[in-house]
Amino acid sequence: MRTLIRNVHVVSVDPRLGNLQGADILIDGARIEAIAPGLGAEGCEVIDGTGCIAIPGFVDTHRHLWEGAMRAVTADYSILDFTGNVRLFAAGFFRPEDMYATALQGCLESLNAGTTTTAEYCHNVRTPEHALEGIRGARASGLRTVWSYSFTGLAKGDGGGAPPWDRLAFLERLAAREFATRDALVTLGVCPEEPSHWGADHDVIRKQYRLSRELGARMFMHANSRIQYDNSMPRDVDRLRKMGVLGPDMILVHMCATEADEWRMLGDAGGHVSYTPETEYQMGLGFPGVREPRAAGVNISVGIDITANNSADMFTQLRMLLQVERARVMEETTGANSSRTAFDCSEALYWGTMGGARALGMEADIGSLTPGKRADIVLLRADDIATVGYDRRKPETTVIQQMGIHSVDTVLVDGKVAKRNGRLLTDTVAVRRALQATSDHVHAQAVARGGFDIDEAALYRRIGRTKAPPAARRTQVSP
Repeated sequence: MRTLIRNVHVVSVDPRLGNLQGADILIDGARIEAIAPGLGAEGCEVIDGTGCIAIPGFVDTHRHLWEGAMRAVTADYSILDFTGNVRLFAAGFFRPEDMYATALQGCLESLNAGTTTTAEYCHNVRTPEHALEGIRGARASGLRTVWSYSFTGLAKGDGGGAPPWDRLAFLERLAAREFATRDALVTLGVCPEEPSHWGADHDVIRKQYRLSRELGARMFMHANSRIQYDNSMPRDVDRLRKMGVLGPDMILVHMCATEADEWRMLGDAGGHVSYTPETEYQMGLGFPGVREPRAAGVNISVGIDITANNSADMFTQLRMLLQVERARVMEETTGANSSRTAFDCSEALYWGTMGGARALGMEADIGSLTPGKRADIVLLRADDIATVGYDRRKPETTVIQQMGIHSVDTVLVDGKVAKRNGRLLTDTVAVRRALQATSDHVHAQAVARGGFDIDEAALYRRIGRTKAPPAARRTQVSP
């Protein structure tokens, strides 16, 4: 099938192609064939792009889809509340059918928001059936997904309590059964045991990394997320380096408590960072800095994290990361007495597209509008009341600073239209009913066992601590 997107303002995120006004995008099957003005339309389905900006689909490099069943429950939570009420409590109430419902709903929510690829960090794999249902939900959505099996358990009694060798064997069986086709929309990732959970047996940890690499799976890990309870720095990157497992196939998430030498370690290894600004700002994890990783050669990407807190809006994540980092630079240097800001909107768009594609090892296929790449394309309305009159010299500025989910008109993944004229093409009635049933179930189970709104002392008991830690020192920032 051939499709022609006609008369659109192309923001390619490809430095060789640049931005093109009044251009056409010719799609042959799943791939972009050509981008230029005046392409022929014979034998093509035509999509009118008049009044739209075309961008590569957003690439979300960190998402916990299953947590969407607790929408807004954690919107006022700190990390203490989140740990005690979600990771060590509500996670235990999820059934296999709940993993299907949350994966399908979350992936469709991503498509609706202009995200065409997401990395699902599935750390609530309580049983093999939980894993299989989560994968099935992702596949049913049509979203490009890296579904990542996690070795770090959550609530007591989940699959994380299984013997580690059994979990390695399960991952091998899962890869052979569900991910034998490498060119599929849903591919395999792995979340090895997080350093804060490492026990004395480091051999089993090394086997997790070895197996992940044998399977060709990208690896994701929460690392250096925050200053420790004893007010020390976590030094997770250094621990990974000493273990001999640090590499270019790793995406380290949050990283707000990372010291300068560790950024250099990660950069030297060719690694990547995934920031989720709304979670990090809200929960006191620290500031997701751009200067430090960029100076060390670390690729920067961005994720949604949890819709128990926030929406699936990558525009907001990118805008928050950009604006707060601009403010930090000005505060620490010249204040307002300088020309221009430290980072441009075009760089922020890169974080959300090519930066994500590079992190996932998919830069040859997605992340930019380039002939030969997969046709993961988003058309944004640039002629509505919120964007009319935008600066055509620099369309990235309007994409980052004025647009949002309301701007997403059309979404294609692998050349297939998932959203048109502002509406998903999938009938979402059954999906919404299933998600509501899951939400009702989780809330009912929580209420029956003490609820979400408990006092601080009870929260510390839930996480196995008896008192508050000392006040945290500021994260060290390199010059």
